[in-house]
Amino acid sequence: MTAPILIVKPESNLELIKGKNIKPEDKIKNLKNRLNNLCNGDEIYHKEKKEWDGKEEVDKIEKILNVAEDADGDICFLVKWENHDASENSWIAYEEIGHYPITREYINGIITNDDNKIHECFCKYCGVRKGIEFNSIQCVKCKFWVHGHCAGYTKSQIRSMKESEFKCKYCKQEEEEEKKKLALIGI
Repeated sequence: MTAPILIVKPESNLELIKGKNIKPEDKIKNLKNRLNNLCNGDEIYHKEKKEWDGKEEVDKIEKILNVAEDADGDICFLVKWENHDASENSWIAYEEIGHYPITREYINGIITNDDNKIHECFCKYCGVRKGIEFNSIQCVKCKFWVHGHCAGYTKSQIRSMKESEFKCKYCKQEEEEEKKKLALIGI
């Protein structure tokens, strides 16, 4: 049995990350610094991790797929679990990340290129942030999130979808327009 995965309202303030006037690059830098502050040697351990030691086996995070702010402006991570199917990817709160072993090297490597910028976590279709941390899907092209129901998908359809499959209607429309332009000029 594995430790429960909860998305909880953070106890601590994340002013350095939540500020609306802060550039995305600065948010990323501050987030990395905060994660590195949790490091103990080569692994991150949240102070509450002691509660789980010896009681249950803790799942390991294979990869952090994205970092976003939830409706309250709190940081959440979309994680891929080691030895688990992609359908079991889940969002976990910043405060919960320390329950799982992650190397310092890995933290330094996350969110280092343009494909992994922090995106404001709101639905690109309806503009609402509420509920985006659950039942949502990320566009592989623009990296923005869409509520499953706004895109016309059920939870089970989203779970069965591969990470590289979904493109939002705006990116699809852009691609179609580009194809038409190329067809007009004979390419």
